[in-house]
Amino acid sequence: MSIESSSLSMTWGVNCAGIMPIMTYGGFKRMTSFCKTAIPSEISEHLEKIKDNDEAVKAYGIELGTQMCRRLLEAGTPGLHMYTLNLENASVSILQNLGLIEKSQVGHPPSHSALLAGHPSLGVKLPHRALSGAGVGHRPGPN
Repeated sequence: MSIESSSLSMTWGVNCAGIMPIMTYGGFKRMTSFCKTAIPSEISEHLEKIKDNDEAVKAYGIELGTQMCRRLLEAGTPGLHMYTLNLENASVSILQNLGLIEKSQVGHPPSHSALLAGHPSLGVKLPHRALSGAGVGHRPGPN
């Protein structure tokens, strides 16, 4: 992506995959409807079976998010940007499952937090390999 004008010339790359874990069935249906997202049938079918069990939906969202993030990182995606919508627990669980953070690194973030790398009020101290601008999961490229 680039911006050019007579006084400004800037180029930057977008190098993070955006991840929004499934937290609730209703929220998932609203967001995917709003964004007109095509959902793979195996995901839709699984969610339909557990839609009335909030804990099962949350656990499935973490499991699915972990699988997706692992595949993205293994394929060379340089970073992950976790969309928390003020519900950071699922994103933190995914990052723990991936080995990007440890439980001891997680503090008590304020309710308005997002997983912003290096943000002092977050209470999460991420190792350098887990940083990518406002996202997490960055693997530094060759210098």
